[in-house]
Amino acid sequence: MRHWLAAFIFVLVAVVGATVPALAEPLGPTTIDDPDDVDRQLDIRSVTVDTIREGRTRVELVFWNTVPRRALKRRAARVEFDGYFVRFWPGRHQLRVTWGDAASSCCLIRPARHPDGYTYITMISIDGAEPPATRARGKTTGMLDCSEGSRCGASGGKLVDRTRWANL
Repeated sequence: MRHWLAAFIFVLVAVVGATVPALAEPLGPTTIDDPDDVDRQLDIRSVTVDTIREGRTRVELVFWNTVPRRALKRRAARVEFDGYFVRFWPGRHQLRVTWGDAASSCCLIRPARHPDGYTYITMISIDGAEPPATRARGKTTGMLDCSEGSRCGASGGKLVDRTRWANL
């Protein structure tokens, strides 16, 4: 009887130990590289989505050419997830992102950084997203009709560049 109980506990610990990490949000970066394939601004070089810890996901969008903040006022530079988006845009006093579910009433606004002429970075939380985000891609567009207010850039605009979808 003791051997059976010990074997049962061993199997239970092994199953629970293997299941818990599989249910956790993946840690570490996913980078999607894109070729230098557009002859104008908003040519995406890479998109990186990095879940640093629960509640902290770093989203980075890097371009081949310099992209000043003002270039994003009426154009979209966004990272798309399964049904969700993150759009970088210049606020009155600081760079921001609008992010959320493009199909809903939308959106959360967070600060963002532009540490050099090529890179845009923000920190968001995609924990608890329903359904969970499992893949991502970068996308840029030309001029937008911003009559949608806070949803401006969530969709629409003439395609300039996009990366492939990549699993997170």
